[in-house]
Amino acid sequence: MSANIVLIGPSGTGKTTVAQLLGAMLNRPVIELDQVRWDYYNEIGYDADYAQQLRKKQGMKGLAAYWKPFDIHAVERVLSDYPSNTIISFGAGHSVYEDKGMLEQAKRLLANHKVILLIPSPQVDESVDILGQRILAKEPHLTAEIVAGLSEINRFFLEHPSNYELATITIFTKDKQPAEVSQKIIELVNSK
Repeated sequence: MSANIVLIGPSGTGKTTVAQLLGAMLNRPVIELDQVRWDYYNEIGYDADYAQQLRKKQGMKGLAAYWKPFDIHAVERVLSDYPSNTIISFGAGHSVYEDKGMLEQAKRLLANHKVILLIPSPQVDESVDILGQRILAKEPHLTAEIVAGLSEINRFFLEHPSNYELATITIFTKDKQPAEVSQKIIELVNSK
């Protein structure tokens, strides 16, 4: 049995693309937590109507706070359902916890896995700019206001210590193609 490779990092950092490449290169299944999380959330009473009301009243910060217990539950469940030999791409918020108990739970859950943090650069401002450009290139219809909001959330994710505490390896992706990042992950995982 091989440990899972779990990709974490902010929105637009390439987790999904790199996960697909790693899956093909290593002949492992790929799970994108953002695609399966709703079933896990529903297991413990997620209320989509309440979530939308929260988002309208309190914005993304209010919604993100509501998501946290569901996020850690989804992390626990996906690692239970796929305990080894899988490439798992987390959503941007699945690895960021302000609650110390939830962060400690995430550390315990991820302790036996290779957790790869993907970020563009060691410089937060540069990373926020690069991620904003990537998001806009992928979704050119987004308004400047939406991109600014996503950039604010990404800044929070980049500045928060959770990702750095959970990661066993950090890879800076600026000026690297996804295949190059994937190959680097394989080299680093095999050397540890």
